[in-house]
Amino acid sequence: MSIKIIVSCLFLFTSLTCVQLQSISINSQPDLKERDLRIEATSSKFVFLAFNFNNDFLEETPKKLIEQCQGGKIKGIVTKFETVSYVFFTDFIVKANGYCVQ
Repeated sequence: MSIKIIVSCLFLFTSLTCVQLQSISINSQPDLKERDLRIEATSSKFVFLAFNFNNDFLEETPKKLIEQCQGGKIKGIVTKFETVSYVFFTDFIVKANGYCVQ
């Protein structure tokens, strides 16, 4: 197989991928002196032809944040919801970060 065909196929396949930032939310940020412990969490779901029948994966993100801030209070949360679309599959991704304040 010639290198031109391989490069063309790789270019075609990678050009069929699309990333979209669906939404972002930010709540009030803590004072600079309270920003010692930064916490992050991600959850995702990979689906065929964007057929998504439940959003249970969304419940994982806050649970992961709470696990990282036992006995503290989470402030300054920034959440992002992204979709990465491939030819036949879609990856729904939720990312959240914030600060654990004791």
